[in-house]
Amino acid sequence: MLLRTRRGLLFCLLLLVGSIYLCKRLLTKPDKNEFHVPEKNMFVFPGLMGPSSPSVLPERQMASWGKYHVDNRSALAVLLTDTLSHWIGIAHGLKGIGVPFTITTDVAEAVKHKVVLVYPLISGKVLNREQLQAIAAIPRNGGTLIATNVYGGGLNAVFGYEEIAESNNRSRLKLQMNDKIPQFNDIFSDVIDAEIIVAGTAKEDAIATMGYTKAETPLVAYDDGTACMTYRDYGSGKAYALGLDIGNYFRRNMNGRGFDPNRAYVNNYEAGVDILLRMLKEIYTTGNPDAVTIWPVPFNRPFSMMMTHDVDYTKSIVNAATYAAMEKQFRIKATYFIQTKYIKDWNDDIFFNENNIKYLQQIHRAGMEIASHSVAHSKVFSKFPMGTGNESYPDYRPFVFDREHTYNGSILGELRVSKFLLERNTDSGIVRSFRPGHLQYPFGISQALMATGYRNSSSITAGNAQTALPFMLTYNRDLETETDIVEFPVAVEDELGLPMLERVDSTFLLAKKLSKYGGALNILIHTDICGQKMEYEKRVLTQLRDTAWTTTIGEYGNWWRQRNKIKVSVDRVAGQPVVSIDNGGEKVQGITIHVPAGWQLHDNAGNVHQTANAIVIDELSSPMILNFREKR
Repeated sequence: MLLRTRRGLLFCLLLLVGSIYLCKRLLTKPDKNEFHVPEKNMFVFPGLMGPSSPSVLPERQMASWGKYHVDNRSALAVLLTDTLSHWIGIAHGLKGIGVPFTITTDVAEAVKHKVVLVYPLISGKVLNREQLQAIAAIPRNGGTLIATNVYGGGLNAVFGYEEIAESNNRSRLKLQMNDKIPQFNDIFSDVIDAEIIVAGTAKEDAIATMGYTKAETPLVAYDDGTACMTYRDYGSGKAYALGLDIGNYFRRNMNGRGFDPNRAYVNNYEAGVDILLRMLKEIYTTGNPDAVTIWPVPFNRPFSMMMTHDVDYTKSIVNAATYAAMEKQFRIKATYFIQTKYIKDWNDDIFFNENNIKYLQQIHRAGMEIASHSVAHSKVFSKFPMGTGNESYPDYRPFVFDREHTYNGSILGELRVSKFLLERNTDSGIVRSFRPGHLQYPFGISQALMATGYRNSSSITAGNAQTALPFMLTYNRDLETETDIVEFPVAVEDELGLPMLERVDSTFLLAKKLSKYGGALNILIHTDICGQKMEYEKRVLTQLRDTAWTTTIGEYGNWWRQRNKIKVSVDRVAGQPVVSIDNGGEKVQGITIHVPAGWQLHDNAGNVHQTANAIVIDELSSPMILNFREKR
């Protein structure tokens, strides 16, 4: 009898285990990407449905270099020797750092400029003998010549090297301190170990590079000892040769494509793109006596600072209102990326419901920006399908089953439905900014943001993008197209490394480095707790609030798009500099230009102010001409 009982128990146990296993198999591997969400796992706002109008992806249009061709003799001339190259990286990089430029394919036009960048290569295959001779004469005639990938054309001596050495095995740039160009030393001193990582060590991460042997003055060397950047001094003229395709490097990093080139994913100054851009700006301003640049921050503030919060946990929504009240006391505006979590799943319980709307209203009434942090907050958002563009609440029901499986989700659904719910439930106006959960970064995010009415993204860290400057996203994160979406990389975040309260001093050090060129200090703090995180923010605000331009992602995005339309040119009238500023048809406040030392504003208008070499325009509502007197 006892034996029968044991056998019966064993049979029941095996049956139970088998049933559990079968159910798990059925749930984790459904036949289709669809999962029925039980009604008890979902909160539905009575009578709320939408959005009703569809979201249509914009057509992909190839960018044209002609868009960046302007008649501006004082600008840096980018001589394009291959129109199918990654010139868009050069254009976006120079825009960000504030160097006026024009792109041309005409050698005769380019050589009329004081500073010329030849991109992407110099070779007898793309330039004839007369064109090569004209380029070679630039430094001898007192101009500044920068060239990428000098394959030949007999220009070795012009740049001060003997031979070239191509390779796919180089991964690091070593920055050489040099007394001949001391202004570079300050730039190099900001970099971790004076190195920039440009490629991964795996075979699939390799990139093609050009090395220059026996260089007269190597400014930057590869890890194999050959020169990546050479320098030759002609007195008033200068020549630089680069062996790295910087257009490809800039855009590839901004797009977050390929390998991870960083040693510091976040919370440190890992900004190879910015280092190279700062070098180009230094070459331009020293090579052109009439160089005028556009500062990346309004009202000549040394850097921008954005306090941003991710609200993606049950208790976070309550704490967020506490953070907002504190920030209001500091007289700043912050951006709150709020997850519209109306489904209970593996991630967490429901917290976007009628009981918590009051906290969202408190955040909005405190003057903060309400932004989207998706619906599902999935760890696999980057693998979601694009969707139909017709997803709507409450029928859109993404379900996070576990870390690796989310069902019923789409990129457009996450954007559309979260935006709709935030706008309808918080009276916050139009939601314009988005940050994905876990910084998951789909390739189609740019066009999806455009289709759903967003304008700004904060989806990548500064370490991965290798830049702390805002930049414009490209369609599908490729190298050939443009969008009007502004990306704001995250510079500091609270989940990696030491507790926030132990990182106050490192934040101050990072701010100091960013202030050298107008970088953006985008700080991400989850509101899951107050305590030491809130104390960190208070200390940072106390120290930096009055120094930085402290703003929201939305406000900065609007300003950045307006700034990108500004065109600045310099002429000489009776020997004195005259600066023309075209506002591109957009009214914009706080535009700042930096002029050469010794220029003094003449006939000062009431809304234009000069401090040292910085000219601040309180409001630029129409094209403006500024007259200067040059002290000799």
